[in-house]
Formats: sequence, structure tokens, C-alpha cells
Amino acid sequence: MTFEARHIQQQPIPSGLARLRDSTTIRTTAATLAEKRAHVETRANGEENDYEFTFPAQFTKGLPHNGFGAVDPRAYRIFVNAINTVQSGPFARFDVPLGPNSKEIEGVSRPQGYTDDPNSLDRFETQIKKDGSTPPVRSWESPRAGHVYDLQGPDSGAVGLEPAPRLGSDELTAEMAEGYAMSLLRDVPFTEITKGSPELGPAGQSPKQMIEVLNALPWFDRTSTVRTSFSDFTGRPFALTDAEARRRQARFVGYEAKLSGQSLFRGSTCGAKSRGYVSQFLLVGSKGSHLKGQVSLGAQSVSQKVQGHAPGLDYMCDWNSWLDVQNGADMRKVQTADQSPRFVTTPRDLASYVRIDALYQAYLTAALILQSYDADYDDGFPSGGDDGATRASFATFGDPHLLAVMTEVSSRALKAVRRQKFCYHRRCRPERVGGLLTLAANAQAGRFGAKTAEALRQMHLNLDAIGLTEAVARHNADQIAVEAQPLTGLGNPDAWMKRNLLLPMAYAEGSPMHPSYGSGHATVAGACVTVLKAFFQMFKGTDSWSRKTLADIGMPSLAEPSADGKRLVKAGDAATLTLEGELDKLAANISMGRNMAGVHFYSDYYDSLRLGERVAVGILQEQMLTYPEATSMRFHSFDGDEIEIHSEGNSPLYTSRDVTVQVNGRTEYDAWLKRHVSGAPGDPMMY
Repeated sequence: MTFEARHIQQQPIPSGLARLRDSTTIRTTAATLAEKRAHVETRANGEENDYEFTFPAQFTKGLPHNGFGAVDPRAYRIFVNAINTVQSGPFARFDVPLGPNSKEIEGVSRPQGYTDDPNSLDRFETQIKKDGSTPPVRSWESPRAGHVYDLQGPDSGAVGLEPAPRLGSDELTAEMAEGYAMSLLRDVPFTEITKGSPELGPAGQSPKQMIEVLNALPWFDRTSTVRTSFSDFTGRPFALTDAEARRRQARFVGYEAKLSGQSLFRGSTCGAKSRGYVSQFLLVGSKGSHLKGQVSLGAQSVSQKVQGHAPGLDYMCDWNSWLDVQNGADMRKVQTADQSPRFVTTPRDLASYVRIDALYQAYLTAALILQSYDADYDDGFPSGGDDGATRASFATFGDPHLLAVMTEVSSRALKAVRRQKFCYHRRCRPERVGGLLTLAANAQAGRFGAKTAEALRQMHLNLDAIGLTEAVARHNADQIAVEAQPLTGLGNPDAWMKRNLLLPMAYAEGSPMHPSYGSGHATVAGACVTVLKAFFQMFKGTDSWSRKTLADIGMPSLAEPSADGKRLVKAGDAATLTLEGELDKLAANISMGRNMAGVHFYSDYYDSLRLGERVAVGILQEQMLTYPEATSMRFHSFDGDEIEIHSEGNSPLYTSRDVTVQVNGRTEYDAWLKRHVSGAPGDPMMY
């Protein structure tokens, strides 16, 4: 419809009741779209009921444990029921036994065969050094968030994760080996790790040694298609599931036969493995402050430097402090940032960043950097292309729109992964597996039952065979003796503990008070980086999938920290790295930083990143319904798929909307949504 210049259209079309009807139609259409979208049926790995009701592989932190770290099974049942049952009323209580002195649980019977252990606890063993007082007890973090509904994007009950790797499996053994290796290289610069340097780090290990150790594990034999250890211990040569094969393959660069410095701890996307370890978006500043690392935030400026934790100081390296943390001891205020600010240089720096970062901090910073360079928004936006000459983007398809959507997806991603963590998987943290392996190394794993003992024996034998256990035990002994340790009462039981395989932690409090699988940081990373890739133009032409480089947006050079981390130096041509790749690397850095702290497994990161990606795509798809003109967004998924979200907008009579998501040029959206969860019903579980 066109109008002559003398005509004034005084009201928007539609308006009044017509606008109200359209608004209602859009909301109804969004609900219908969400209902028709493929839903994933989440299934846990079955361990909760497999191990003689001792729950060795489950998250029990904060519940009462005995002196060997075994949870009171009655308390665990109360915990799970409090999470998953209906609660109502204005002051609904999460009434669960908390801390070491809550052993008396009335009205709940113990499983048959369970007996009290004489080493039960009713107090914390370690004390805060300053005043000799015992630490407070931590609370669980949003344990019922998975019951909250959202009005936009996939419901948290419609997305899911693959069943987690099981105790005794090759994959979990490899994940623990990676965690141990990360802890031993925590103070080695990323530049040395990437080179696979033979130089010994402060913990007495070199990147080269750790690469060789990991490559000696069966899991990292890329020629093998079968498992060599199994949770059912039948010895049958089970083939790797699709999910296992994907997770293993994703660790390597291209067709390399073994791990290298370029693939060690790098994440699961191609961009994450290109050149330097740390994403440029964690280092450089805004345009004009590139090598100063100063990012413009309106009229303020924020430094990319991180105030990190003291090098050479790890925590929970003795049984007493480990056990206190399992019983809920709140050690967070024991540890403070005590290193002068510097750019992210080592794994400990990255772990320090992700201990207290705001939920979407890294992605907000990346967005601000890109906006300072006037990086183009997607050319499929209505105010882009030729229209950009007469109307600019702002409230829609501009800076405020992007920042608002990024915060939206971060909140929804966090609730979606909370449902997975608490309501389904309840997977234990790596720190607990370190305790279980310590029991196995000291012939005490039988306290969790014969099946648990056999699973742990297999894992311990594999780790011992590659020489990793000796390095961990030596490091733990050294850490207990460090004068800077802020706790008193550190020590190990003389009666039974001769070998210490506890996982050295970067944080005094260990992991957060929620289960390991999936990772909140990784889910939010997947969602926020997906939004950044969808909003900004990732490609060199309208019809091209050829990726833009950092030079294409005007970045003058690559940067890396100086040897002391105090300044940035030029590190090569910005044309050698792609914009999309460095955003993918940013997601990997933030996610893997949590692994480097010791609080997550690799599979937590891998599966959660893709969960967040799917949450974001669903939200972007539904938001397309609200745009009155044809709109599209294009980007590559974390697995390299070509994703296009497209809307035809409204017809002149406002009667139709057509929103599609295409994957690799075909309408296979539902298959893509479910691809990362091969453990859905119908897929064989080979355990």
C-alpha cells in the first residue's frame, strides 16, 4: 500500500483492537511453534540405583557424610524428594538435612544392609586460621529452579543432555586424568601449554609430560572404536556410542592421531583450537585502546586485566578439608584475590576469572568491543543493507536490542541447565571422584559396595599405569606443607590413608552447591555466543558462508600477554583468525576455565555448550514472529552446521507469519535439536 505525500497516516496500522488481536495471535503462534518443536526426553545414566544405595557417583555435597565420605542414604533420598516433588504455599521449605551434625533423620528407614560407620562425623575437622572458629554451612543454590516456567523459547523440560559417563568407564577415567593434568599445569602460561613445552612448571610437571600421560590412556587412542573398561565388567567389546565418539573426536585438531599442545584443554570447536589459547575477546580493548585492554562501557572504561589468586596454592589436598567441604563447609571467604591484576596468562588466571564473573560478563565485553569497531549487524536485518542509508538500527536490530537479548538467553539457559542438574542427573563433582579414587588407592572403596570398588579399581589401575597418580600424590603432600595455607587442622587419617589422590582445587570451597552435569557456565556460554553470532555479520557476503576475519572488522593486530601478564603485545596478523572462531573460543575459554578450577568434567562442558545453543536458537526463532518485516540471521553452530533463521514477516493484511530454521540448507531443524542427545529413548545404552 502506498500513499501520496499529501496524505498523513495519523495512526499506525494496525492499531486499537486490530493490534490487540494481532498481538494475541503472535503469542498463540509462538506457543504452537514451541509445542511442535522437537522435545528431548532426558534420561540419566542409571547410577543412582546401581551402586547398592551408597550413591558414590551422585552429588551429595552439603548432606551428612561419615568419615569415609559416604553419604547417609536417608538424607540423600530426602534431598532428591525435596527437589522433585510438588511444593506449595507462600513459605514452602526446602527441608533437607544440611551439614555434618544432621545425622539424626526421623521417619526415613535406611536401605537393607546399610550400617552406621564408626567414623561418623558431627563436626568440621578444619578451622579458619584467623580466629579458630569453624566455618558456616553452605546452602544449595536454586535446587528447584528447574520447576520454573518461561514464556519464551524452549521450556526447560523440552531440552536435555546425554546420559553422563559412568563410574569405571574409559571416558570418566580420561576426564579425571584431564582434571589432574590441569591442576598440575595450573601455573604454566598458556603459551607454554600450546607449544607442548618440555619445561617443568611450578608443580614439577611439563605440558609435554602431561600430553604424553594423557595419550597413554585408552580413551585417547583414536584408532579404537571400543571401550576397554566397562561399568558392568563383563569384558565384552562394546562399541563407543555416537555421543562418546563425538566427545572424544572433538578434543583433537583435524586428523591428528594424538593430543598435542594445540589441542590440549582447548575445547570442542575448530575456532577454539586456532593459534593462541585465549580468545582475543578476553584480552584486547575497544577500538583505540586495543593493546591497552580497556573496554569502553558508555562513559566508563573497564580493564580486561584479572585480579587472580596466588600462584602455587591449591586447596582440598588433604582428607580433613576435603571431607569438611563435602559436608557443606563454606570456605569461600577463606580465599581472596591476592595477585596484582594482569591479563589472563595461566589456567589459574582463567579459573580466577570464572569464580566470580557476572553471568554474561565475557559476552557483554565481546559485544562492547565489536560495537566499538562498528562491526556490521547481520545483513538479513530490515535496517541493514540498502535500507541502512535511511534508517539505522537501535531499539530494533541495534546495540540495545542485542544486549537485551543476550541477557534474556543467559537467564533461560541457566534455568534449563538447573533442571538437568538437580531434577535428573545429580552427577557428582570431580572433587568427589578424587575422594573415591583415594579410597580405592588405599583399599577402602569396598565401603561403598563391591560394584563401586570394582569400578574404582579399574579407574585407579589405568591412572596408575600412566604414572599420573604419583605426580598427584606428591603435589598434594607439598600443598599441605605450604605455609600460606589459610586453614588449620589440615591432615590425612593415619590409620588407613597412605596414598592421596584428591583433586587439587583452585578454590578453597571446591565446587558450587549444585551438581556437575550440566555446566551453568558452559550453557550460558553456548546461549550468549550464539546470540552474538546471530546478530553480528559473520560472513564476507550476503550469499557467502566465508567467515569474516578480525581484520575485516578493523582489528589492527592479534594480541597476547607479555611474560609477566602486565601488558599486551602484538602477536600476529588479525587476518589469521576469524570473528566467528574467536567467539567460539571465548565460549570454550569460559567453560574450560571451570574445568581448570577442578569443578567440572569435559562432558559437562561439551554437552552443556550445545544445550545453551539450542535454547538460544529457540528464543531467536520465536522472536522472529514479532518482526513485521522479512528478517534473517545466519551463523555456524558449534559443530560447524550452517544455521539460518528466517521470517517472511507480515503480509499487508497481517494474516501470515512464516518462521523457519534451516540447517545446512535443509529443513532438518528437529533432527539438529536432538542430535546432541543420542541417549534419548530408542538409542542403545552400551553399559
